[in-house]
Amino acid sequence: MEMAEEVFRAGDWEWNYYWRTNPDVVKYIQVVEGLFIGEIVAHLQAVLDGKSSLDYTHIFVHDGDIGPVLGALGINALRWPAMASNIAFEVWETNDKSNRYYARVLYSGWTLQTIHGTLDWVPLADLIDIMSPYVPEDIVSLCG
Repeated sequence: MEMAEEVFRAGDWEWNYYWRTNPDVVKYIQVVEGLFIGEIVAHLQAVLDGKSSLDYTHIFVHDGDIGPVLGALGINALRWPAMASNIAFEVWETNDKSNRYYARVLYSGWTLQTIHGTLDWVPLADLIDIMSPYVPEDIVSLCG
């Protein structure tokens, strides 16, 4: 059991380093997952702009994709995602004139705890602002 716990601790350190504490984490996430994060941001922005007719969309990804997305969202602590881990972005439309749309982000069924606070009933524009720095402006130059 002691050896297994040591392996888990090392894995936790690795995932947190890659996607949370690495001094170049923004650039790293931009290169590895920035285009996908850009797709998520584009879907959310289309809702905010009133240009989306989607009621539901679903994308399947691997644990290697979940880590950088959680890092971009600012998860407090990241462990290697377990089998069937998932991230759900819920967008709610309200009658609130100042903030018509709100979002909630769930990680494997639980409201995501982040450096930005709990991502529960967050103005949609704020969620977009949280994720946008991880979308590369020019992926070709970034990789070149």
